[in-house]
Amino acid sequence: MRLLQALSARQPILLEELCEVVGLNRSTTYRLVRVLQEENFVERLPRGGGYRLGSAVTALASRAPLPVDLLAEARPALAELAEVTGETVCLHRRVDDRAVLCLGVESERHVLRHVIRIGDAHPLVRGAAGTSILAHLGDAPEILDRAGPAVAQRGELEELLRRVVERGYATSRGENHPGLYGVAAPVLPPGGGEPELAVSVSGPEQRWGDEDARRHADALRACCARISYVVT
Repeated sequence: MRLLQALSARQPILLEELCEVVGLNRSTTYRLVRVLQEENFVERLPRGGGYRLGSAVTALASRAPLPVDLLAEARPALAELAEVTGETVCLHRRVDDRAVLCLGVESERHVLRHVIRIGDAHPLVRGAAGTSILAHLGDAPEILDRAGPAVAQRGELEELLRRVVERGYATSRGENHPGLYGVAAPVLPPGGGEPELAVSVSGPEQRWGDEDARRHADALRACCARISYVVT
């Protein structure tokens, strides 16, 4: 627990620094970190970049803050959008630098569809749900800095974020799930401020793409507006 607390306070952090913070010797710290790493509670960065919290911590964190009544009231809006689009609709929440899937509805129109996995977490810098939130955050530059190697072409990503703000939604093609096309929009607070949630629609690339995203953009934004009303 002390290791996780140390990581939450300062990440990435080197193994030697972890040893000093938690007061354990190097071999014990390394052994415990390896166990946490195997269970996805800790991630090791490439090229000696140290350690940071993993997706399992993010998935746990995503479940606690959203009230059950909010999820219950948001589900009808997601279900209506799933019926309109014929594809899987999900609600994502920002947790630190990730977007975590908190709730979803699968359309029954197709046998082949995106199957929901509650707790799936992906960096804000990758995928429609993440970039739709990231584009509206004041600390986006700092998030890009922390992403490091995950941002292959920073200039292109910054231009993408500008386009997301202009058109009101983000798209992605196989970035988090190979073969899937996704479109997502942020749940913007009615009184202004930064979004914490996003709604995505995703389906197989062979039947779901840019034209579908444009056709259903208004329905997607209307769904986000309904959920924004519930949140407030």
